[in-house]
Amino acid sequence: MNQIEKLQDILNDEIAHQLFYNEHAVRITDSATRQFLMQLRDDKMRNITLLQTEIDKMRKQGKV
Repeated sequence: MNQIEKLQDILNDEIAHQLFYNEHAVRITDSATRQFLMQLRDDKMRNITLLQTEIDKMRKQGKV
C-alpha cells in the first residue's frame, strides 16, 4: 500500500465520522449535545479538506 492509498483510507474514515456526527446532530434535541456534535463534524471537515489537498498535491507530483 502506497502513501496515497494510506491517506485515502484515512480520508474515507474521516468522511464516515463526519457523516456519523452530522446524522446524529440533526436528531439530537439537546442543544449543547447538538453543538458538540456539530463541532466534531466541522473538525472532521477540516481534516477532510487537508487530506484531499495533500492527496491532490501528491498525485500532481506523480507519487501515485
